[in-house]
Amino acid sequence: MAGNVWDQILARVETKINRHSFYTWFKPTRFLEDAGETVTVTVPNDLFRDWLTKHYIGVIGEAAEELQRSGLVVSFVTTGNAPAARAPSPPSTLEPPVSPPRSIARLNQRYTFSTFVVGPSNQFAHAAARAVAEAPSRSYNPLFIYGGVGLGKTHLMHAIGQYLNVHSQQLGLTYISSERFMNEMINAVRYDRI
Repeated sequence: MAGNVWDQILARVETKINRHSFYTWFKPTRFLEDAGETVTVTVPNDLFRDWLTKHYIGVIGEAAEELQRSGLVVSFVTTGNAPAARAPSPPSTLEPPVSPPRSIARLNQRYTFSTFVVGPSNQFAHAAARAVAEAPSRSYNPLFIYGGVGLGKTHLMHAIGQYLNVHSQQLGLTYISSERFMNEMINAVRYDRI
């Protein structure tokens, strides 16, 4: 079989785990060295190193055994700690940062503080949301709302957004799902954009 041992391991791992996990955690890795008992692989950052070690060392070991490399130790090093030469980064430009566009398209216009029904089960959440809207980043930062179905969590989030659109137009506003946030966060960590 052609290629280095890490590429051979990757080919086997790809058949054992779901595609999304493989592309998220294994594609950014790079083979660095095969020293017989130990294979050194570079990863983008410490999160990758820790995640691969904690969650995938078993499947990596299985793949190594299939290659008759039982007992192989895979050592993950972060790109910054790898002894390989790195290309110089391009000179930075001193342009002012671009303000993110305001996003109100996904806010439900009916969900405002004036249409929210306050009751004993949600009065504290309402007061906290109101405080966040009136003084962003000063109180309850971050605001975390937990509760059962139908108690107004989504309504309050939209109400904060509606209030900020009217009273604090200089602030950027983005309303996204937790799934999209998680995907964007993983990609930011993956490509070292944080």
